[in-house]
Amino acid sequence: MIRKVIKILTISVFSLVLMSGLEAAAAPKHKPSPHYSIKKIKMLREGKYRAILDGILCNSCTRSIVLRLKKISGVENAQFDFEEGYLWITIEENAHVRTSKVLRALRLAGRKNNLGTRFTITEIRNVR
Repeated sequence: MIRKVIKILTISVFSLVLMSGLEAAAAPKHKPSPHYSIKKIKMLREGKYRAILDGILCNSCTRSIVLRLKKISGVENAQFDFEEGYLWITIEENAHVRTSKVLRALRLAGRKNNLGTRFTITEIRNVR
């Protein structure tokens, strides 16, 4: 019985260490700028946005975020680039999306993954 508990604890600790390493690997290579905080932006207008996310642990995390974002009216496309560590969001022509809807989608995606993770956007920039 004690051996089973120790084995389970060892696997749990190993999983947490592995996931924290994945989070670091998915993080972008530079520090976010406070000038591009999502708290300062109320609306995303048509165009393409590059966002830096915190809390990404695995591919399942990004998949649930992308699926939630694509359900928002006005979001044409959403995709995550693991190599660069960015979330790309494209807003449809002549459309706008409240940032509160984007943040809500992140909260719902975090609940869906059931990992106790909070996804947050630390920087978002309009790149087109």
